[in-house]
Amino acid sequence: MAKHLPGYELRRPSGQALPGEVRQESYVARPLRREEAAEAVAFYRKAHGQPMSEEVWDWRFYSRDKRLQMMPAVFHDSGALVGLVPGTVRPIRVLGTDLLSSQTCHGLVHPDHRGNGLVFLLLIRYFQDYCRALGVPVAFAGSANDAIVKIGRIVGLSLMYKTPWRERRLSTRLAFRRRLGPLGTGVSVAVDAFGPKPQRRFHGKDWQVLTAPDPQFEDLWQKHRDNGSVLVHRSFPELNWRWFQCPVPSTFLALYGQGELLGYLVFRQHEEQGVRLGRLLDLFPCHDEEIVHQLLEAGCWAARRAGCDFLQLLPYEGTPLQEVTRQAPWREARKTPDQAVMQVQTPDPKALGIERECAYLQDGRHWYYCPGDSDFLD
Repeated sequence: MAKHLPGYELRRPSGQALPGEVRQESYVARPLRREEAAEAVAFYRKAHGQPMSEEVWDWRFYSRDKRLQMMPAVFHDSGALVGLVPGTVRPIRVLGTDLLSSQTCHGLVHPDHRGNGLVFLLLIRYFQDYCRALGVPVAFAGSANDAIVKIGRIVGLSLMYKTPWRERRLSTRLAFRRRLGPLGTGVSVAVDAFGPKPQRRFHGKDWQVLTAPDPQFEDLWQKHRDNGSVLVHRSFPELNWRWFQCPVPSTFLALYGQGELLGYLVFRQHEEQGVRLGRLLDLFPCHDEEIVHQLLEAGCWAARRAGCDFLQLLPYEGTPLQEVTRQAPWREARKTPDQAVMQVQTPDPKALGIERECAYLQDGRHWYYCPGDSDFLD
């Protein structure tokens, strides 16, 4: 397989070919071709206003194994592209078994063609058939809205989780600007300089911002990969592709103890309605409360220095991340709870030798999930 995807066995049903064109009423579903990428990017910008570039598109969908590209698209008889639900193949670990999954991202149906859900259902069913024929037994997607969750039940999508965002205030800038106007910025700088700060140093440990992957990523993954029941791979090739080859920049913090990599945290900065946010996208390992606490303190320090007003995160249920952020200075963010959905694609897991794994991963409580497992601004 390709340089980013080791030689995992594809769980391909015997005698099932990849689907060709599928017609329903005035629509045709088929794979999007690489030379149509510019049309797809223009479609997103026109239909949804999403800030996507061809560079990001190429990185996410075409920089890995060419045999595993999944780009289901729907065209109207007029020739117009009206729907897409692309997938990025991601290796996952389930009960100690390595499988391939499809992380669906940037799924979109043009507003003029949503109607009774015909295009959406055509897309999802075509995507499912493609996954099954390709030998990818499970798919998942983050940031699913209520409409996707509701209509997805028709085609077998399951809600993996619904979790409120938590946040920690890193600056008084917004509070003082509301009270004092432009003068508030200067006041907040002074107050923040003498107010409580995230912990920067830990006994016998230090953290660094990495701009290149550390070879110890693989050792960290091998050591902790079976502490979660279901999780997307965080091996060296995967972390290199996800964070260091991605055209959209992120801040990658690594925690070391006597030179040994103990864990890492990734956050990405963006702005919403004048609020400067740091969004935690990945944290690993996830089972050690002390390491989680220290990574969060380092992340808050780095986000504060970068000018963020808040650091926001998803505290997945039953993890130390939830325990550490349950109390002050953390609080519930004024955001719509995040939802993720998943589906086992193969109709006969027993025939493929993965009946136990497929049954297990259908319960969202068995997953360790971070927003960076899906797509955020990329």
